Parts: sequence; C-alpha cells; structure tokens
Amino acid sequence: MPAIFVSKSGTDDEATILRIAAALRSHATISTEDDFRLTAKSLGYSDDWGYQFRVTRASDVMLVVLRGPHPTQQDGRDMSQGQEDEIFDAAWRGIPIVWTGTTDEGLRTAQKWYQIMSKNHPCLISHFFDARNLNDAGVRQLAHIFKNLISVEKPTLPHQFLPSQLTVFTHQISEAHELGWRPKDISTTSFRPVLRIEYGSHILKNPYAGDVPRSPVSLSKIPATIVSAPKGLIEVRIAIERAGVGELKLVWETMEGEEPDWCPFGSLILHWDFTCGSTA
Repeated sequence: MPAIFVSKSGTDDEATILRIAAALRSHATISTEDDFRLTAKSLGYSDDWGYQFRVTRASDVMLVVLRGPHPTQQDGRDMSQGQEDEIFDAAWRGIPIVWTGTTDEGLRTAQKWYQIMSKNHPCLISHFFDARNLNDAGVRQLAHIFKNLISVEKPTLPHQFLPSQLTVFTHQISEAHELGWRPKDISTTSFRPVLRIEYGSHILKNPYAGDVPRSPVSLSKIPATIVSAPKGLIEVRIAIERAGVGELKLVWETMEGEEPDWCPFGSLILHWDFTCGSTA
C-alpha cells in the first residue's frame, strides 16, 4: 500500500493527522517520526539519520504540517534543522510535497516554502493547503490531493554502483497541476538535462549539510537523452569510474554546457547520494 509520511513541527496536530489518516485508510498508510524516533535515538548519530531516511525516503508523498518557528530554534528558522533536512531530502528525490499550516503563522510559512518550490523548482511536485480549522470537507479535499499524488511514478534512484559498471536510469519529469500532477512537456526548452557526479560528498554522512565542512569534491558530467519530450521522459546511462561516495544531481544546463542563471524549469530535477564499490 502507498505510504504517506507526515513531517510535523510539534505535537499539537495529532487530531488533524488522525482525521486525515482515517480519510485515507483504504488508500495509504500514514506514519510520522513517532513511528521511528525511539528506535532511532538508541542508535549512533549517523545510524540515527540512516534509519530516519529509510523511513522518509520510502514514502510516496510527504505531508508537511507547520505551526510556526520551532521551539528549539533560537535563530528565527521556520523549521527545526531535522525537519528541514527530511523535507528537502524527500523533495530532491522526487517525492511530492504538500505544504500545510494549522495556525496563521504556520500557514504563512507553508505558503512561503510552497512559493519558493513552485518558482525555483517547478519540476518537483509541490502543493499548498490551508489546514487551519480543518473541517470534514477540507479533509476530503486534502485526501483527494493525496490520492492523485500517490499515482506519481516515484523514481527508482540507483544509489549503489560498481566501478565502471553501466546503469541505465530513466525518469519522467513531472509538475504539479490543479489538485494533482501531469508529465512535464519539455519539447520547447532550449536547455538540456545533465547528470552531475560529485565525488567526495555524501548527503547521508553529512545530514546537516550547511553546518559540516565538506572535503573538496571532483566533478564529472553525463548528458541525459530526451526519450520523449512531450512526456518529459529522459534517460541517463551512468558509469561511476571509481570507488567512493558522492552525490548525483540531475540538473538543467545550457546547450553550451553552462549552469543557467535562470531556467523556466528551475535548475534542479533530482538530487541523491551514492556509494560505489567498497567504502570501508
């Protein structure tokens, strides 16, 4: 059964989450951090994050429930670092995000992030919903959005490689549409999709990416092939040349191989980590 993960900023929205779960009972399972937090806390720092990501990355849709600044944040951040990491890790891996607010402040925060995602990353599916004083009609409409988004074909991201072994990866670029989604027509673009391979950096080993110094990375690029422009279908033939860890970023480039200052499809399509060969 499809899975929906609820990323929440507090403990005051349990009743809302339970009502949504009841409306989706026959269509999807719903989980929150409460389902893994006790187990994860008994693990070491890296294993803790690994366990959390295994849960969040397995979801088909992520519901973000916001109330306002997180009580542990002293710097005015909208969310805790952990919540921010799990949300954008999911989004970069092609999992649709539904932003909701259950208070006035939470709604403003949800709307801000929805607008940022829609403008800067239109090839990542993002929706916005007002969950303040959620009534039965609102619950049904929100459940309808989830039922539509569950049908998005989540990319099966290759993340374990052997040196120089060829892996063929296909992806359908999509976009949010009305209360659901549709394939992205890329037939009019003057940009090309390219897979950037960044050796030496790894999302899972550095979950607080902004706070942990990163070792110098080396970079290589593989142009993607557009299989069907009207359907947004692309293919990448990936060969990782050496053992180690790194990140894969599927991005748009100009036809001259440069990163664009602006692209109507945003810059990022997908972003995930990989290991190649033995990393011991």
